[in-house]
Amino acid sequence: MGIPIPPPTPFPPSPPGVPCSVCWGAGKKWGIGETPLEVWVTFFGIEKGPTWNVLSGEVLDGDYKLTQVFPPSCRWELEFGVDGKITLTFSTLTSHLRGDNSEGRVVFNHNFAPLCSSYYSNDQLTDFEFGSGLITIPGVS
Repeated sequence: MGIPIPPPTPFPPSPPGVPCSVCWGAGKKWGIGETPLEVWVTFFGIEKGPTWNVLSGEVLDGDYKLTQVFPPSCRWELEFGVDGKITLTFSTLTSHLRGDNSEGRVVFNHNFAPLCSSYYSNDQLTDFEFGSGLITIPGVS
């Protein structure tokens, strides 16, 4: 039995951003609507890993609003604390989701997900492990 996916949270509509033709447009995963300026990432089920210590900091858990970065138009980020940063990137071949906590430690990382993915599993297996990341695009997902 896997980690249960939390129920969808109703997020407010996102204003339009710069077009990301990788995932938006005719025949693309997210359809012909406008590329959003903001997307939401929900992290859940992440646990402290085998090399965790007090300097590793805390687990990322909950909802985070990321804002589109331009250029490139297919990346959204949130910076917080001293070294905290969450980044979602859609490239022409793959998707990537990474979350670093305020201490700058990688808590969540998934490279090479299918293009325009909305669900990611954590590949990080050191200070933190397990868990998932769910992308919500208001008005689409």
